[in-house]
Amino acid sequence: MNDPQKVECVAPQATGRRVDRPMPHFPSSRTTAHPGAPYQEQGAMTPSVATAADILEMLAHGLQGEKVQLRQILAIAGDRGIGAILLLLALPQVMPIPVVLSNLLALPVVLVAAQMSYGIQRPWLPRWLLECEVRRNRLVKGCVRLVSVLRQMERVIGPRPYMVRLRAGSRLLGSCCLIISLLLLAPLPLVTWFPAWALFAIAIGLLERDDLVVLGGLLLGSVSVLAFGAAVVGLLEVGDHVKAVG
Repeated sequence: MNDPQKVECVAPQATGRRVDRPMPHFPSSRTTAHPGAPYQEQGAMTPSVATAADILEMLAHGLQGEKVQLRQILAIAGDRGIGAILLLLALPQVMPIPVVLSNLLALPVVLVAAQMSYGIQRPWLPRWLLECEVRRNRLVKGCVRLVSVLRQMERVIGPRPYMVRLRAGSRLLGSCCLIISLLLLAPLPLVTWFPAWALFAIAIGLLERDDLVVLGGLLLGSVSVLAFGAAVVGLLEVGDHVKAVG
C-alpha cells in the first residue's frame, strides 16, 4: 500500500521555450501567478506559474496507471493556490461519471468550499477522501478536450479587478461556492452538471485573475441554485396535490 504521506506523480517534460524553474511547465500564450496558500503534501510539486490550461495539460501527461487517487490529482496543484485546487476538484464533476462516484467526489469540493468561507488558506481533506480513485483515461480525455477550449479562451480572459482576492471577498466567494457545491451532493443525474461548470468557471477566474469570469461562474451557480429550489418546491406541491386528490 502506498505511503499516505507521499504522492506519486510523474512531472511532464517541458515543451517549447526553456524556463528556469525547478519543475518543467507547459508554456502558453500568457501565464499568470496566483497568490494564496497551496494544498500541499510531502512530495507535492514545487511552485510554478501556470494557467488553467497548463494545469490540465500537466494532469493529462503527469499521471500514470489505470486508476489515480485524488491525492495524486491534487498534487498537480502544487503551490498554485486555492483556484488550482478548486479546478482539479471540479474537474471530475464536469465529466460523465457514475452518479455515486460523482456524489463521493463532491464531498471534497464541499469541504474545501467550507474552509474557503472561513478564510482557511490551506484546505484539509481526510485521508479516506484523498484515497478515492478515478480512471485515468477519463481524466485524460476530459483534459484534452478542455485544454483546447481554454487555450482559445486565453485570448480574451486575463487579469481584471481583484475584488475576490481581498479577505472579505474571498470569504464571501467561499460561502457562495459552498452553497453551489451542496447541489453536487444531489443523487440525481444531470442535476450536478450546471453547478459543476459554475465552480469550474470560478476556478478558472481565480487562476486567471479575471473577476468577470468569476462573476460569470457565480451567476451560473445562482441560476442553478434557484432552478433546483424551484424544482424541489414544484415536486412538493405536486406531492401535496396527489395526497389531496387521493
